[in-house]
Amino acid sequence: MALQTKTFTAGGTADTRFYSIQLKLTEESTSIAGNTSVVAYEFSIHRQNYGIYTGPYYNWSISIGGQSIPIKSFAFNIPTSGASAQVIASGRITVSHQADGSKDMPFDVYTPSAQDLSPTYGPPEIRLTGTWQLSTIPRASMVMMSAASVNIEDLVIIGIYSNSSTFTHKLVYTCGTIRDEVLYENLPGNTQNYAWTIPGKIYQQIPNAKSISCTVTCYTYSGGVEIGTSQTSCMLVAAEERCRPAVSGTVASVDALSATLTGGTDKLIRYVSTARAAILATAKNSASIYGRTVNGQALTDILDFPKVETGQFVFAATDSRGFSASATVQRELVPYVPLTLNPLVSRKTPTGDTVILDVKGNFWQGNFGAADNTLTLSYQYRTESGEWSESFPLTGAIPAGNAYTASTEISDMDYRQSYVFRLTATDKTGTLTQEVSLPQGIPVVDWGRDDFNFNVPIKVKNVPLPELVYPVGSIYMSMADTDPGSLFGGVWERIQGRFLLGAGTASENSQNIWGSANKEAVWPAGETGGTPAHTLTVAEMPSHTHGFDPGYAKGGKTFTVPSAEGNGGTGITPNSSGWGEPMSTPADWVTNVWGTTPAGGGVNHTNMPPYLVVYMWRRIG
Repeated sequence: MALQTKTFTAGGTADTRFYSIQLKLTEESTSIAGNTSVVAYEFSIHRQNYGIYTGPYYNWSISIGGQSIPIKSFAFNIPTSGASAQVIASGRITVSHQADGSKDMPFDVYTPSAQDLSPTYGPPEIRLTGTWQLSTIPRASMVMMSAASVNIEDLVIIGIYSNSSTFTHKLVYTCGTIRDEVLYENLPGNTQNYAWTIPGKIYQQIPNAKSISCTVTCYTYSGGVEIGTSQTSCMLVAAEERCRPAVSGTVASVDALSATLTGGTDKLIRYVSTARAAILATAKNSASIYGRTVNGQALTDILDFPKVETGQFVFAATDSRGFSASATVQRELVPYVPLTLNPLVSRKTPTGDTVILDVKGNFWQGNFGAADNTLTLSYQYRTESGEWSESFPLTGAIPAGNAYTASTEISDMDYRQSYVFRLTATDKTGTLTQEVSLPQGIPVVDWGRDDFNFNVPIKVKNVPLPELVYPVGSIYMSMADTDPGSLFGGVWERIQGRFLLGAGTASENSQNIWGSANKEAVWPAGETGGTPAHTLTVAEMPSHTHGFDPGYAKGGKTFTVPSAEGNGGTGITPNSSGWGEPMSTPADWVTNVWGTTPAGGGVNHTNMPPYLVVYMWRRIG
């Protein structure tokens, strides 16, 4: 049974003497394996019910389905009665389809003109050109995946949607350097879903990336002949939970003192122990370790923390894909407070022989685990150029919390001598030494032949003398660049680039003792103003006038200004021939002819009286 038939016609008008041609096409069958159709054709000429023509033999060729069909020794022979027709050519051809199974088959048929032998009855040339759409032959099956993104080692469903139950299929995939690896072969033609677990070896394709594109190709076969392919793609993902690196760490004290005091290496002493942190970081699924840290500091395998301050250590690693993982190790931390030593030495009286030695500092009163902390204090002294005395214990230290104080009086210390004291404090973690000087004793008042000295601050009515001389708000001037705070105490603010002006009203200077202010003005204390240079504005210029040159010349012409207006009332008379009529008004002459030349440079001028530059400060505290 034919698949489809269609007839195409051209001509049949007076212009063609009522001749027409017809092309009857029949698609008889298709071949899925060959992707072809068998098409039968019948090409004929027709005429209405009058006239006859018998002509000579003709040779030409027609084209159907892209194939040339020769017509040899053909003679037109059309009967006179009734509707007449004559078959010119018929037969079958095999037509190949497009890769997708579709085909628009072209045809181009015609009859040559026979009018040269029979102008009255011979048929003219008639042409018929067009295309015919053949049946679409089922081709490659469609393939799809159930997800656009799949984690490596997870399951994805591949669906094949077949155009024929007689087809068979093969599935392959391409990913990175893996090319066309077979997943399934000889799959049946009916529509099916196939499970594919993404293999772990895909990780090898992305050691430095988190995902990679994968393409699955379905090959479709008909009777063992490949008839087409289709593809689908998805992203294969290295899931962080499966790929982040494995991280662990160890922490131990590596200094002998800590192990002795705590009884082991797992306990740390704050500000004393050297903690050694070691990291073990292992990358997963073909990645590599990119960086390692412990408590934010980079390391390779180990890192030492001298005088450790924390017992918590956070180990972290990042792999080449950018995935990170961390692990925390907590070690017991003895809350040790570092030993400090702050001595103070003074004379009981300025000219006495007794010296008071006061010591204070921090001392941790606790147990390290294998030993209690202890405190020992001692001192020795010497004159500025002498030898050190023997070491004396400083007993009676009074602990309070994590601090201590101690005090002693030392006799037979000549007030005329200066001394150096060396203090030593020792606890279980080490020893501190501090030196402090004691100047010779100085009496409150001493006098000699040329001076009389007070060796204590002088006060007047219980106010220090410098506070009376230079209270807050005072101005201090000097040719020396010395901050007065170092001379008199207090906080001083530097004054730069300013003159001083007495506060008050200018008019109060009625007798002009220091010069007139020429204005009524009030200057409150603290106000600032003035400028070192100034450019006059037009309003600030003195009022003045400009005269005219009575013999002004311009452009080869001379002008005179008479003493009174004349010559038409312009007041200006041109003295050169050929000048023309004067302008209508004197203003025109002034603006356009006469005028005055500019003068002055417009620069600023110094706005300062004679001066002497000094250093100035104002006390603000």
